[in-house]
Amino acid sequence: MSTASSSPPPAQANSAPAADSVTATPAGDVGDPASSSAGATAQADSSGDAFWSREDDEILLSGLEEGSKAGKQSGAGWKPEVWAALIVNLAPIRQRGAVKTVDNSKSHFRNS
Repeated sequence: MSTASSSPPPAQANSAPAADSVTATPAGDVGDPASSSAGATAQADSSGDAFWSREDDEILLSGLEEGSKAGKQSGAGWKPEVWAALIVNLAPIRQRGAVKTVDNSKSHFRNS
Protein backbone atom coordinates (compact mmCIF):
# COMPACT_ATOMS: atom_id res chain seq x y z
CA MET A 1 0.00 0.00 0.00
CA SER A 2 2.88 2.33 0.58
CA THR A 3 3.94 1.88 -3.08
CA ALA A 4 0.75 3.53 -4.37
CA SER A 5 1.41 6.75 -2.43
CA SER A 6 5.03 7.05 -3.64
CA SER A 7 4.16 7.53 -7.32
CA PRO A 8 2.47 10.74 -8.52
CA PRO A 9 -1.13 10.61 -9.73
CA PRO A 10 -1.44 9.87 -13.49
CA ALA A 11 -2.45 13.48 -14.32
CA GLN A 12 0.76 14.86 -12.84
CA ALA A 13 2.97 12.19 -14.36
CA ASN A 14 1.70 13.04 -17.86
CA SER A 15 1.41 16.84 -17.50
CA ALA A 16 4.53 17.61 -19.56
CA PRO A 17 4.22 16.99 -23.31
CA ALA A 18 6.40 14.32 -24.85
CA ALA A 19 9.42 15.69 -26.71
CA ASP A 20 8.19 14.28 -30.02
CA SER A 21 4.79 16.00 -29.68
CA VAL A 22 6.20 19.55 -29.52
CA THR A 23 6.01 21.45 -32.80
CA ALA A 24 9.31 23.04 -33.70
CA THR A 25 9.39 26.64 -34.92
CA PRO A 26 11.94 27.56 -37.59
CA ALA A 27 14.59 29.89 -36.18
CA GLY A 28 13.71 32.68 -38.62
CA ASP A 29 10.11 32.83 -37.40
CA VAL A 30 10.89 33.49 -33.75
CA GLY A 31 10.17 37.15 -32.98
CA ASP A 32 10.21 38.05 -36.67
CA PRO A 33 6.62 38.37 -37.93
CA ALA A 34 7.82 39.57 -41.32
CA SER A 35 9.66 36.31 -41.99
CA SER A 36 6.43 34.45 -42.71
CA SER A 37 3.51 35.73 -44.72
CA ALA A 38 1.00 34.55 -42.11
CA GLY A 39 2.85 36.36 -39.33
CA ALA A 40 3.21 39.53 -41.37
CA THR A 41 -0.49 39.55 -42.23
CA ALA A 42 -1.53 39.02 -38.63
CA GLN A 43 0.76 41.79 -37.44
CA ALA A 44 -0.32 44.18 -40.20
CA ASP A 45 -3.91 43.90 -39.02
CA SER A 46 -3.13 44.74 -35.41
CA SER A 47 -4.33 47.92 -33.79
CA GLY A 48 -2.94 50.10 -31.04
CA ASP A 49 0.26 52.06 -31.46
CA ALA A 50 1.81 52.56 -34.86
CA PHE A 51 5.14 50.81 -35.37
CA TRP A 52 7.82 52.99 -36.93
CA SER A 53 10.69 51.30 -38.75
CA ARG A 54 13.85 53.10 -39.79
CA GLU A 55 12.48 53.17 -43.35
CA ASP A 56 9.26 54.80 -42.08
CA ASP A 57 11.30 57.45 -40.25
CA GLU A 58 13.31 58.17 -43.40
CA ILE A 59 10.16 58.56 -45.50
CA LEU A 60 8.60 60.84 -42.89
CA LEU A 61 11.66 63.06 -42.56
CA SER A 62 12.38 63.28 -46.29
CA GLY A 63 8.72 64.09 -47.00
CA LEU A 64 8.73 66.87 -44.42
CA GLU A 65 11.99 68.21 -45.86
CA GLU A 66 10.55 68.18 -49.39
CA GLY A 67 7.41 69.93 -48.14
CA SER A 68 9.53 72.61 -46.51
CA LYS A 69 11.57 73.13 -49.69
CA ALA A 70 8.33 73.39 -51.69
CA GLY A 71 7.12 76.18 -49.39
CA LYS A 72 4.43 74.03 -47.77
CA GLN A 73 5.53 74.81 -44.24
CA SER A 74 4.61 77.78 -42.10
CA GLY A 75 5.21 78.77 -38.50
CA ALA A 76 2.32 76.50 -37.50
CA GLY A 77 3.75 73.45 -39.25
CA TRP A 78 3.34 71.70 -42.56
CA LYS A 79 0.31 72.10 -44.81
CA PRO A 80 -2.31 69.30 -44.76
CA GLU A 81 -1.34 68.10 -48.24
CA VAL A 82 2.19 67.33 -47.02
CA TRP A 83 0.81 65.08 -44.27
CA ALA A 84 -1.69 63.46 -46.65
CA ALA A 85 1.10 62.62 -49.12
CA LEU A 86 3.20 61.14 -46.32
CA ILE A 87 0.37 58.86 -45.20
CA VAL A 88 -0.05 57.63 -48.79
CA ASN A 89 3.71 56.94 -49.06
CA LEU A 90 3.88 55.15 -45.70
CA ALA A 91 0.87 52.86 -46.21
CA PRO A 92 2.41 50.33 -48.66
CA ILE A 93 5.45 49.60 -46.49
CA ARG A 94 3.57 49.08 -43.20
CA GLN A 95 4.56 45.76 -41.64
CA ARG A 96 2.89 45.85 -38.24
CA GLY A 97 1.15 48.07 -35.73
CA ALA A 98 -1.69 50.49 -36.24
CA VAL A 99 -2.25 52.28 -39.52
CA LYS A 100 -0.29 55.52 -39.62
CA THR A 101 -2.50 58.60 -39.53
CA VAL A 102 -1.84 62.32 -39.75
CA ASP A 103 -2.23 62.60 -35.96
CA ASN A 104 0.15 59.78 -35.00
CA SER A 105 2.62 60.93 -37.68
CA LYS A 106 2.64 64.48 -36.32
CA SER A 107 3.32 63.23 -32.80
CA HIS A 108 5.74 60.44 -33.73
CA PHE A 109 8.97 62.10 -32.62
CA ARG A 110 7.34 63.51 -29.49
CA ASN A 111 6.42 59.95 -28.45
CA SER A 112 9.72 58.23 -29.17
